[in-house]
Amino acid sequence: MNRLFIFLCSVVALSSCQLATFSSRPGVQLKSYPKELHGTYQSIEKHDGVRDTNYIVINEEGAKMNDEIMDKIIDLSDTNNSLSHLGDFYFLNVSERDSAGQSHWYIYPFEYDGKHLYIYTLSLGRTQKKLGKYLKASGKRNGSFTMENESFRKYCEKHLKKRKAMKLKRIK
Repeated sequence: MNRLFIFLCSVVALSSCQLATFSSRPGVQLKSYPKELHGTYQSIEKHDGVRDTNYIVINEEGAKMNDEIMDKIIDLSDTNNSLSHLGDFYFLNVSERDSAGQSHWYIYPFEYDGKHLYIYTLSLGRTQKKLGKYLKASGKRNGSFTMENESFRKYCEKHLKKRKAMKLKRIK
């Protein structure tokens, strides 16, 4: 199945608690995308003879994607979104409030190797068990964790594998 489709479905599922949530954002908060990330990235997925092409353009003004749902997440002008950095990873952070008014963060790790962006999701299931070995459950809701930077960095370095990420190649 198309990895981009799965990724986007998991983003849409934010309200149904299918992704892990966190008490705060990891690492150091950034005000803009770093210059080394500036460029145009492309992902071409082929499924049953159909090509699905996605672009992300990152520059000093921000980031834009040709996908409406993802474009909202990477838009740092939205006050609910932020960018942070910890270890080898950057994180897109999306703030949400539940029906009880409790605030939590959905975190989308990504890394850059000079040629590619690798974007990950932290969905529940196996991820929840592995995260539980590194972070304490927050107790607020199922699949919610208390953020601790060093433990979260170790989790990302050990368990996020590029082959399971959405891969975008730098074309400019």
